[in-house]
Amino acid sequence: MNEVLSTKDRLRLLPTVVGRLGTTGIELAAYCLGKRGAPLPSGVAISPPATGWGAEAQKVGAQLLGPGFLEHSVRTWWFGMALAYADRAQANVDSDLLYVAAMLHDIGLFAPVKGRCFTAAGVEAVRETAPAGTAAHEIADVEAAIYEHVDIEKPAKPLSYYLQAGSLLDVAGTRITKVDPVVVRQACSDRAGFPAACRSAWRAECRRFPEGRAAYMEFALLLGTRLNPLPR
Repeated sequence: MNEVLSTKDRLRLLPTVVGRLGTTGIELAAYCLGKRGAPLPSGVAISPPATGWGAEAQKVGAQLLGPGFLEHSVRTWWFGMALAYADRAQANVDSDLLYVAAMLHDIGLFAPVKGRCFTAAGVEAVRETAPAGTAAHEIADVEAAIYEHVDIEKPAKPLSYYLQAGSLLDVAGTRITKVDPVVVRQACSDRAGFPAACRSAWRAECRRFPEGRAAYMEFALLLGTRLNPLPR
């Protein structure tokens, strides 16, 4: 999807926006009524990489991300992996690559590339942080995941899909009924203040790049941060 949305694009995507809002609304209502995700399979533990590309990407995130967003990046990875397990799709998602993408996906909200969607900064950081010898297809997959995580339509590639899904769960509660409650508690131990910080950063991006995908989704995202039942 293009960074800049034409009037034709906006009209074409409107049913998708409405449909995704409706689906999330139903999920949030079910969560309020007590529906919860199944536990992770026995013996499965989701833990972040301590070394390698993921650790390098985390250093960049720690330097550039605003208050609350490094923790959001970690939760994005947690939730993305938890949803992959819930969908029995974990074999199709490289946990380490998802971690890299999660660490870099929002850095452009705080260090944007002039005249570009905020995802451009994260895409540029992929090659800058990749260790020597990293496979070209891995670099391409992480770049695509970061670029596509704000696409209005669901991304087709697993890495892109679960980066978007993990981020949307933390921001708006999307698919919250599919995640193990234990994972939710572990991931959300330090979430206080994030919804307000997210709204502030997103509004700034919409003013900076009003013709982009983020601006098109402004109302839906800001509403989602207020309806999300995760700790505030």
